[in-house]
Amino acid sequence: MSPLWVGIANFVISKLIGTSPSFRATTIKWLTSPKLLLSLMSIISAGVWVYMLVNCPYPLSTVFIPSSSAQSKFVPHMRRALQYDEIAVFGTSFLWLGYLFFDLHCAGLIRRGEWLVPVAALPIFTAFVGPGAAFAFGWYWRESKLQSKLAQE
Repeated sequence: MSPLWVGIANFVISKLIGTSPSFRATTIKWLTSPKLLLSLMSIISAGVWVYMLVNCPYPLSTVFIPSSSAQSKFVPHMRRALQYDEIAVFGTSFLWLGYLFFDLHCAGLIRRGEWLVPVAALPIFTAFVGPGAAFAFGWYWRESKLQSKLAQE
């Protein structure tokens, strides 16, 4: 979801700041930078993840892995639905990110070792800073590789 929120935040900030004549162009460019917004959202996501790891009284398997038993009450049913939703959203997001890395490799923009290291590091980042911040890291790495290749041309 990070790319979506970065785009929405860029749009909102540009509309709010764009109407004020007191801001210089460099200030506006810095404030609407995707790097700044992505960093801020990653810090928030990582903070929430670490807070949850430190303060959660339940095992992570109970929190994140849905149970297979039938649920008849509302709260356990909703918990299971949200657990499936999280698995589906982050699973497909990381799969998409892996496809994007492989796409850069197939296009000749990066070598094999360049995209295998971030893909291998994503599970480690996910464990320590959470899936949201890990995905944002992977997405930013990909965008920085694209930007560096465009700057070379």
